Amino acid sequence: MVNKIKLPFLVFLLSFSFLAIDQSCTLCMHCTRYCKYDALNPEDIKRSIPGITCTLCGDCLAGCQYNSINYRYFRLSPEISRNIWLVLTVTLHTVFLGLARL
Repeated sequence: MVNKIKLPFLVFLLSFSFLAIDQSCTLCMHCTRYCKYDALNPEDIKRSIPGITCTLCGDCLAGCQYNSINYRYFRLSPEISRNIWLVLTVTLHTVFLGLARL
């Protein structure tokens, strides 16, 4: 069972891991073709963050011709931020699948 103190800490850690749209975005909207969850509409792109339906899958990264969309985790580089996000996601998924089998 997850300790009551640890669960809010995990939520806190995950709440700062998201995709960010840099100032280099030209608003070409090419990334919207790659988003399966309709999280990239013009209003959200102008605010420099994906919409609430974003699942952080990263499909839009391949669609951005200018590399304006990146993972951001505090002030770490996009590569390290993506690796941290993947490790956290896989670890939590594995833990909860293991708990479900009990």
